[in-house]
Amino acid sequence: MPLLKDFAASVNTAIADLLNQKDYPCVAAVAALHDAQLRVGLYSGLGSGVSSKKLASDLTRFKAEQTVTKLPYLSFWAVFDGVAPASEKAYEEAMWSELSLLSKSSPEAARWDPKFSSDPADKNFCFCFAGDAYFIVGMHPKSSRRARRFPFPSMIFNLFEQFETLGDGYEPMVKTNRQRDRLFQGDVNPMVKRWADRWESIQFSGRENPPDWECPFHRS
Repeated sequence: MPLLKDFAASVNTAIADLLNQKDYPCVAAVAALHDAQLRVGLYSGLGSGVSSKKLASDLTRFKAEQTVTKLPYLSFWAVFDGVAPASEKAYEEAMWSELSLLSKSSPEAARWDPKFSSDPADKNFCFCFAGDAYFIVGMHPKSSRRARRFPFPSMIFNLFEQFETLGDGYEPMVKTNRQRDRLFQGDVNPMVKRWADRWESIQFSGRENPPDWECPFHRS
């Protein structure tokens, strides 16, 4: 990993530059930045699993903080150094490889949220860690979506239970995000428009995947 202090400074600057853009689509991410509800972890080698134990420890800490604070927009950015994947497909493969290895990092990590399927071929599949389901937003330099274009390959984790606590505020937030996405890029993310809450995992990487897409997650 590059000199940690320099890498951390570069990452923090890049996050602020990204989220402070006019009409940035995700209002929750903007709120997380400005309300100090954004946590960052720095790792090496996306897809290699060399940082799995550290990431597992940091996610456990993130979950504990969310349980105590109930902060609505608390999010965790896992940012990786090294050469970024050369394409959206390469990023997607590395992202799911990292998540597969994370899930295998310990018996506790492999526990599944009973509200979701553990079968990646099932559209009700969602990545889970230590019994909790997470929605993940993939970020990298080659993303076709401007809102996901970031200098370092990264994954943003949010607990699904956070969306549930928004209650009646969830749908208005989604509507606002889509309106801002049209202003920011000229159209709504086709994956979100097509699948919304009906197939979570196909949306994680940000790549425009076909309906016959197969999730490259490996649990065993």
